[in-house]
Amino acid sequence: MKEEALKYARRGWAIFPCRGDKSPYTDHGFQDATTDEKQLEDWWDEWPMANIGWCPADNDMVVVDVDAYKPGFSWDNAACELPHTNLRSTSARGGAHLIYALGEGEVASSDSTGKLGKHFDCKSFGGYILLPPSKFQGGTYTWESEGQPAYRTDE
Repeated sequence: MKEEALKYARRGWAIFPCRGDKSPYTDHGFQDATTDEKQLEDWWDEWPMANIGWCPADNDMVVVDVDAYKPGFSWDNAACELPHTNLRSTSARGGAHLIYALGEGEVASSDSTGKLGKHFDCKSFGGYILLPPSKFQGGTYTWESEGQPAYRTDE
């Protein structure tokens, strides 16, 4: 996990260690996120199996967290058509993380529960996700595509 954490840091993504229940190991969670390789090595030496937490707002991005594994889920429940993005992962329980870039000066709030539709949520400023190959409830996060993120639409 340490090598994976360092790869994200080298990409410019500030990350932080999380427990198996998704809660941060550090006192301030995503606010402690860093790309400093020495700090990351120290954290992952202390917690070698720590999951990798990431706040998308730190990289001017927003994540649509799709809980496709929940009963009653339907893509038709989305409040708008979600544009295709080439940066997306599958969550440990079979959901999806659709990652979009924010335009210059844009800020996305994570307080979107229910606004995007049933089983759709937004993660950006004030929120975080786990990155592959983090594990949760017996499953593993994986990348579907690691290409360029699409820009989020005004919708």
